[in-house]
Amino acid sequence: LMFLMLMGTSVYAQLDEAREALRNDEYDRALSMVDEILERNANDVKALELEGRVFEEKVLARMYNLVT
Repeated sequence: LMFLMLMGTSVYAQLDEAREALRNDEYDRALSMVDEILERNANDVKALELEGRVFEEKVLARMYNLVT
């Protein structure tokens, strides 16, 4: 049980880091972090949702020439 609690904490911390990277327009960094989570659990709903947001914002940023 303690192991599961620690794993959950680390996933939440990693999701927070990925969200922070997204806020800073660091799309590739955010995707990399989300991918690590999904490698451990491909069904993590929060990670899947965040992955979609990152892709969406990256596409929009490219459309408006904010990133290359």
